[in-house]
Amino acid sequence: MSREHQTLRSQQLSSLVAVCGTSLVPVEYLGARVMTLGMMDAAHKRPDGTARRNFNESKARLIEGEDFHKVSANEIRTHKICAISSKTHEDMILLTETGYSMLVKSFTDDLAWEVQRQLVRTYFRSPMQMIAAPDFGDPIAMARAWADAKQAERDEAARADFEAAQREQLEHQVAELGPAAAGLELIAGAHGTMCITDAAKTLQMQPYKLRDALLEMRWMYRRQGKAGYVAYQPTIHSGYLVHKVANYEDPETGEQKSNAQVLVTRKGLAKLAKLLSASPPQPSSQPRQLN
Repeated sequence: MSREHQTLRSQQLSSLVAVCGTSLVPVEYLGARVMTLGMMDAAHKRPDGTARRNFNESKARLIEGEDFHKVSANEIRTHKICAISSKTHEDMILLTETGYSMLVKSFTDDLAWEVQRQLVRTYFRSPMQMIAAPDFGDPIAMARAWADAKQAERDEAARADFEAAQREQLEHQVAELGPAAAGLELIAGAHGTMCITDAAKTLQMQPYKLRDALLEMRWMYRRQGKAGYVAYQPTIHSGYLVHKVANYEDPETGEQKSNAQVLVTRKGLAKLAKLLSASPPQPSSQPRQLN
């Protein structure tokens, strides 16, 4: 086992989530926790393949990109999304919370109810959301809960001060970026998120050049065998890029489909303006289409 794999395994084991006597290694995809079909069988103590059978029976009612993700084995290995056998070559199904909640409806035993309750409360929630309600009959628990709440307040205040300082620093930096940015006024007025094409216009560059820059800087990558792009987890956690899943109906077949799109945040726009200012892009006489 390589040192990199050992480090990844150590990090995973340190964040195990216990559900009714079963320890689960959290799996994240596109910035949210997901669950493999094998993990669902293990959590509910069902024979291997039970969740797969239920998924196949209910697939027509589930929406890809909202209830589940189909990810290639190569993508799983390349981006170390979860542990996978070297013999596995087919696509893996990653269930979102909504997809899991739909599949678990067929499990009606007492254990299934308790497992579902714990999974929703602990596995699919962030650490802040998993703070349990204190036992108000226990003075120690009340004191601990009060201390946790005060610490959360201090952390939130420190985060707000840090973000304010960052914004002030970015405003000074963006003012000196030169041709790579469309100016402080444009970035300051760029509320919310924008697609790569609109971000390129704001930065006064051609969309395909911004796309190539995002690929080269490893902010995002193209999904193997599929259209569209996926942002790397670090850029999502840093608040530079986000994913938006749009659902639509195929006008020819009437089939429900989904499309994931990479969007640039205001913070990401300011970061790009700084990074690209060193060598401002030049207009091309032969622009390419941005997929």
